[in-house]
Amino acid sequence: MTELRTIGPITLRATAECYFFSWRWALINGEELRVVQRVRTPEVPSMDAWSLRERFLQVREPTEVAQFLSDTGLFCSLSIPSSPVPASVSEFRLFQEVIRTRLLGRRIQLDSVEKKRIARILSRDKMPHVQLEWKDRTCFARFRPHNVLQAILVSIELDRWQGAAFALCARQGCGNIYPVTSKHERLYCDLLCAQGEASRRYRERKRQKVE
Repeated sequence: MTELRTIGPITLRATAECYFFSWRWALINGEELRVVQRVRTPEVPSMDAWSLRERFLQVREPTEVAQFLSDTGLFCSLSIPSSPVPASVSEFRLFQEVIRTRLLGRRIQLDSVEKKRIARILSRDKMPHVQLEWKDRTCFARFRPHNVLQAILVSIELDRWQGAAFALCARQGCGNIYPVTSKHERLYCDLLCAQGEASRRYRERKRQKVE
């Protein structure tokens, strides 16, 4: 349960859980993505929207893309088995880029036809149905996203309501987003990246001295 804001004596708390149909995705020739099976299960597993977002942003390899999609099912409202979204690993990575940009609070540069298409898809998957319940001057809001993209967008909006801030890891090739939890300057997402970048700079200085 996430506590978002207190207004006078009233506190707003919210959760975002996702319930999806299970799809099976296949990776074709290392780039193309296809839905090979749609499974209707009587007990659809739920997942936390923030955990889903974190896993989505950490996907790197093409095989990981297909596995992520198979584990989470319907990606967006426009996706159907005969015309899936995303249709390729490249498109999936564009979705990651756009979500990172939104999470960082930056303006999305619509500098390509592909990004404009993704922006249109994002505009369709806005805030989902929300169930409100009052108890002891506390409003409980339960969001029920219907697909992966909608769940990720909900998590971003709820973070914004809390005033959360995020930063991009400064290590080259990392691309991880991490929450800004203090006023102390922080450049890297974790200790591993900080140590890796320090080692890289050390080797670079040592090489320059030799030259």
